[in-house]
Amino acid sequence: MAIKNENFIVVHGWMINDLQLKGNELLIYSCIFGFSQDGENWFTGSVQYLADWCNTSRQTVHNVLKSLISKGLILKNERYINNVKFCDYRAIIPNQESLQGIKNFDRGVSKILTEGYQKTLHHNIDSQNIDSNKIDIYSEVIDYLNKQANKKYRADTPKTKQLIKARLKEGFKLEDFKTVIDKKSAQWLNDSKMEKYLRPETLFGTKFEGYLNENVEINKPLPDWYADEGGTPVDDELLQYALELQKRG
Repeated sequence: MAIKNENFIVVHGWMINDLQLKGNELLIYSCIFGFSQDGENWFTGSVQYLADWCNTSRQTVHNVLKSLISKGLILKNERYINNVKFCDYRAIIPNQESLQGIKNFDRGVSKILTEGYQKTLHHNIDSQNIDSNKIDIYSEVIDYLNKQANKKYRADTPKTKQLIKARLKEGFKLEDFKTVIDKKSAQWLNDSKMEKYLRPETLFGTKFEGYLNENVEINKPLPDWYADEGGTPVDDELLQYALELQKRG
């Protein structure tokens, strides 16, 4: 997705004053925040897109992303399209006060965020070692399950929280829960006999590690904005490769 003359990103004062960001870290965090500030969506763009905004190399962007993750300022989620890995990112908001009056300029449309976030996120969260006391990982997991499997499970059910907590104690991370959900949804969602097992007690029980390590091909639709207005795919090597595999399949 090429940057057009009318495109822009918004840098908020708290990103400089509170987070002490500058240079490429400030630009990349601001860009990711613009796509994920509602707390539900992720930045699913390419590394090249971020590199274009910073007028720098892809390797520099990779280094900056690693730095922001290590500082607990962004979360990383890995997904696969025809066995090709894609990485999504979500900005962590340091405190609730920073959100007062922030506007969402997504795609040039401005709207006031009136509801804010349900839970304050401190900015020392490490996405590689998520502590359930620091963010509501139960909601993260169950919301993702409901979205992927079209369910309406609650995150505050004692049994569900017990299952998730047990897996966390075993060292599994948020990305592992999402991988299991993706794999079993790919296998069971369109199977009338197995679809009912897309539930916390089955997915997050004692077979969790086995599900995680299953070799399952996951096919997900590509985001709409991966193509420009004329329908031409982004000039990104990985995306082009994934599209070629889809055509062959």
